[in-house]
Amino acid sequence: MTNYANMYHSSRNTVASSQSSCQFLQWQIPLIGWICLHTDGVVNVASDIGTIGGLFRDSVGSWILDFGRNIGFMDALNAELCAIHDGLKLAWNNGFLNLQVRSDCFMAISLVDPNTANNSHARCVLSPLFVD
Repeated sequence: MTNYANMYHSSRNTVASSQSSCQFLQWQIPLIGWICLHTDGVVNVASDIGTIGGLFRDSVGSWILDFGRNIGFMDALNAELCAIHDGLKLAWNNGFLNLQVRSDCFMAISLVDPNTANNSHARCVLSPLFVD
């Protein structure tokens, strides 16, 4: 996770994002008994190489688990979706059932949220979680 953070901060000036669909989020405590998954995906504009990561925190803000990896050539939205996918898969594998997902990319969240997404988009992103 430290490498992910260093890469993110060192490439901050050249990171691609979809300005109209991304927003800055502030930590909000989830309900007691819930876990919050924070995800992020970044892409270096010069190389188109992406990195993703995320972390899980409990209802008092304590760290539970984190993840991160390089994802190769990718655009910003797909990097955000990969981060959400990896986080959801990790949550599923660890039995985190009461989960709040946070991302700075509204478009990515709207694509996987069954309440707002076209069901085919949500299925494309979420169905591989249950196959692996």
